[in-house]
Amino acid sequence: MRVAWRGLAIMGLASMALFVVAACGGGSKSSSSNTTTTTGTSGTPQIDAANLPADFSQMAKLKNLASEGKGMIGVLLPDTTTSARYVQYDAPYLKKAFQAAGLTSSQFKIDNAHGSTSTMQQQAEADITAGASVLLVDPLDPGSGAAIESKAMSQGVKVIDYDRLVTGGPKDRYYVSFNNVQVGKLIGQGEVDCISAWKVSKPALLVMSGDPTDNNAKLFAQGYNGVLKPHFDDGSYTKYHGLQLQLRRRYTQGLSANVNYTLSKTQADIWADNATQTVNYRTLRDRTFDAQVSPFDVRHVLQTYGTYDRPFGKDRRVGIDNRVLDAIAGGWTLGGIFTFQTGTPFRLMSGRSTVNGEDAGVILKNGLTVEDLQKMIQISPGPGFNRYWIDPKLIGPDGRANPAYLDVPTNPGEFGQIVYLRGRNNWSLDGSLNKQVRITSGVTFTMHVTATNVLNHPIWSTPGFLGQTSIQSITFGQSTQPANNANPRAVYLRGTIEF
Repeated sequence: MRVAWRGLAIMGLASMALFVVAACGGGSKSSSSNTTTTTGTSGTPQIDAANLPADFSQMAKLKNLASEGKGMIGVLLPDTTTSARYVQYDAPYLKKAFQAAGLTSSQFKIDNAHGSTSTMQQQAEADITAGASVLLVDPLDPGSGAAIESKAMSQGVKVIDYDRLVTGGPKDRYYVSFNNVQVGKLIGQGEVDCISAWKVSKPALLVMSGDPTDNNAKLFAQGYNGVLKPHFDDGSYTKYHGLQLQLRRRYTQGLSANVNYTLSKTQADIWADNATQTVNYRTLRDRTFDAQVSPFDVRHVLQTYGTYDRPFGKDRRVGIDNRVLDAIAGGWTLGGIFTFQTGTPFRLMSGRSTVNGEDAGVILKNGLTVEDLQKMIQISPGPGFNRYWIDPKLIGPDGRANPAYLDVPTNPGEFGQIVYLRGRNNWSLDGSLNKQVRITSGVTFTMHVTATNVLNHPIWSTPGFLGQTSIQSITFGQSTQPANNANPRAVYLRGTIEF
């Protein structure tokens, strides 16, 4: 990866450096797909961007042209967290390229905004005030980037879009980047190759195309969608649509918290859950007949977790200097994880393979609709320790589905209705309790107590994940045990000594 980034950076830097000299020195410019040429009073240096060495030696060809320039070059990089490249590659390689082209440290300045648009704005204004004649801008978002570039251009400062195009920016500017469509194609082909190597027969893909205002995200999507589209079109891949939101509270006054929410929708045209499962279409004349949500479809998931340091104890807001009292009341930290998700899909089967050897579905009677059935999903006491997961009136005296409401197709080639329902929503709560005790000034004992399923909450399931249930079963509508029966409340104790 290091060599790849370096080569890409060099190609961009060569084009950028030539433009910088032209902007500062007043030369004319022309470019092609392979060679960038700048003409000035000192000659016409040429650099073939396709054959740049890794030592930046060709940048020395720009020394004479660079000596004619005026002002300073300001480089604005976005952050240090979303990618390590800006610290490991971009900044040091830009510096090396400038120096190889004969620029001194006073003729260029490289800043990183650390994820703050206001910081980048301040850095740009400082560069302009310091006499910058060129700004190289890799913005955090198109809006803030366009504002920076518009102000720079209004004061006669040339602008280069670096790495991503600033949509809505000034017209008279340059753009240096990778072939982002090709990058997207490589992403898509990598996905296809991995799916093939892992022998996943019916993959459900989550396609997250990114911010629609981000030009790079748009070009990446153009590349990988072009590779993936044939697989979606022929039904070999299925799509997963998702939205993820996250809310964080930074550690303040002893409290830190995170809230994560996912909205998703997964669709498929076969009911299968693994790479080795074989499922046929009910009819090849109409493959959309089997189109439905996939067994993996969980529409809403909410998770929140956090910790709270109680304010009492040594070095906390309410200080306790007495060692005995501190050992009792100080140093407590509470933690918790709460998870909620909506029910997973399941389907009703008749047990009658009347259509091409596949289950034909069920017949709804007496005006019963799928919406009515969904409303009748409920947990109530059943025989013995069992629970009913559906309204008992839908269960006949022999334990099978009541034929007055749910019946089976009996004639060869007869299609019933493929009924997909959702199980009940479920939630879980885990907790933790930590206690620090100072033994001596340099020795601390910490007790850790962790509890899973704190309230010992049972989750009585419908047929549940990847489930399907036959209306002909003599235990139709019954659950014999909670879905989380293997995970009752459990408490774990652990101690650590730091010295």
